[in-house]
Amino acid sequence: MAQATIDSKSNNTPEGPRTCSVYAIELKKTVWLQEAGFRKKNPHLPKEYNGSCYYIGQSRHLPECRYKQHVSKRRNTPGAQFMCGCFTEQPIKRAYRPSNSPGRYVSKYHMSGGLRSALFEALNPVADTQEAAELAEKRLAQ
Repeated sequence: MAQATIDSKSNNTPEGPRTCSVYAIELKKTVWLQEAGFRKKNPHLPKEYNGSCYYIGQSRHLPECRYKQHVSKRRNTPGAQFMCGCFTEQPIKRAYRPSNSPGRYVSKYHMSGGLRSALFEALNPVADTQEAAELAEKRLAQ
């Protein structure tokens, strides 16, 4: 398999073969009570559900890096950047873009230290195709 490369002065992620990862972020239980959209996306759960709530995602970034992107408070500041070493030997600053924006519920309801590695670490790295990553994401959500 060919190695993806990137110019360390560039802000672009590499093209070509890529490995994706899935991740799980625990959310506060108030997301279930306050967000009808969240309940609608989980119709298999009873209306009076009182268990743990998670945001499940997949990304080309490492789960830890993607989690930092989700929870950053500075992301709405013009020109805001984050440190990322996912595609380079040395971490570089990358701009926030729509492709690395936080999930709607994560930015508001994430728990401090909410990345739950025990739920996904055995699954990663997932795949070299977007389709396989999406399938793994669905399996993790179930």
